[in-house]
Amino acid sequence: MMISLLALTLSLGCSRAPPDACADYASNPATLGWCRVEKAGEADTIEEARCDGLGEHEEACRVRWVQAHAEREQSELLAACSTDECRFVAMDWKPLPLRRQLEGCAGLGMLANPCRVHAAVRFFGARPSLEGQRRELAGLEEHAFVLGNQAGFARYCGIEVDCSLYGAYGGACEEVGRYGRMGGECSSFRVTFPRP
Repeated sequence: MMISLLALTLSLGCSRAPPDACADYASNPATLGWCRVEKAGEADTIEEARCDGLGEHEEACRVRWVQAHAEREQSELLAACSTDECRFVAMDWKPLPLRRQLEGCAGLGMLANPCRVHAAVRFFGARPSLEGQRRELAGLEEHAFVLGNQAGFARYCGIEVDCSLYGAYGGACEEVGRYGRMGGECSSFRVTFPRP
C-alpha cells in the first residue's frame, strides 16, 4: 500500500508543470520579467520558461532560452522566437550548412545581411579547401557580394581563397584581400561557433 501511494504521488508530481520560481514577483511586472529572463535557460521548453506576456522582457526571455538550448535543432529554436532578433540569435548559435543558412537569412528583414555575413565568416573560418569552396558556392550567385567581400577578408587573413569564384565581385575580393579590413582585424575568422 505504501509503495503504490508513493508511486501515485511521484507520477502525479511528474505530470504537472514545474513550479514558477518567479511567482513571488507576480505583482511587479518589471521584476517578474527580469526573473523570468534569468530563469528562462533552466526551463526545458519555451512554454515552461513562461516568456509570453512579459512585454519588454519577452524577447530577452526567449533569447535566453534559445541560447541555453543551442544543442537542439535550429527549427525548434526558431519556433521559440517571436522576433527577427531572436531568430537571428537562433540561426547564429545553431548554424546550418552555408547554403541552408543563407536561405534562412532571407526571412530576417533588416538582419538578413548581418546573418549572411556571419554565415560567410563561419564558412571561411572553417578554412575550406579551394575545391570545397567551389562546391559550396556553386549556385549562390545572388550572395556573391557578401561572400566575395568576406572571401577577401579571409584572404587578407591568410585563408586560401579563389576570388574568381565571385563573378562580378571577384575584383572586390581581390581588393579587400590586398588591404583587408580597417585595422587589419582577423580574429573573427578564429571564432568557434556556436558560442558557449
